Amino acid sequence: MADLLDKFFRRTKEMKGFLRMAAVMAASAVMLSGCSDKAAETNETAETTEAQETAETGASLTITAEPVTEDEFGMLYTEAMDEPSAEDFTKITISVEMTGMTPGTERNVKMPVLRTLMNDAGIGELFMLGSGGSQNDPEEDHSEFTSVNYIYSRDLTEDDIMDVMSEAEAVASYTGADGQTVEEVLPFADNIEFKA
Repeated sequence: MADLLDKFFRRTKEMKGFLRMAAVMAASAVMLSGCSDKAAETNETAETTEAQETAETGASLTITAEPVTEDEFGMLYTEAMDEPSAEDFTKITISVEMTGMTPGTERNVKMPVLRTLMNDAGIGELFMLGSGGSQNDPEEDHSEFTSVNYIYSRDLTEDDIMDVMSEAEAVASYTGADGQTVEEVLPFADNIEFKA
């Protein structure tokens, strides 16, 4: 097992530059998507705001841990591993959805990176691949921030994964209908669903 981890860790170091660039790009996209000028209020915006008052405003967090598909398994680097199979990996999708937002207002999400959480738990070498994205047009009433991650989970239990996320939380902030900033704290541990 030590030899397997050594080979895996060497290959991981080779991928570090790529992953760092991908992480910086994802973080930049999330931060830049939250930056925009306040839109001038028009009749159309006023009509949209009226419609939104009847819709529920808020943020929700969904974390799904599920087996990888054969296609997803095929994109993971597994050459240094001892007889790997798709069953040895877990796909973890973290999504914050914001609904009923007032168009023309800013909304942001801050949440830890899964790789960092795994490093803090002492199992960072099991993180394989991660990417993130967002749909955050301030002129719409809906925003979504998503992170898709793949981990080597052959020797991990659901409890181990829960432990990694036990103290983590996402913080969603947005402008409420009254013009005040609203901040919602969404604990990771309360929102994890394991699929078979």
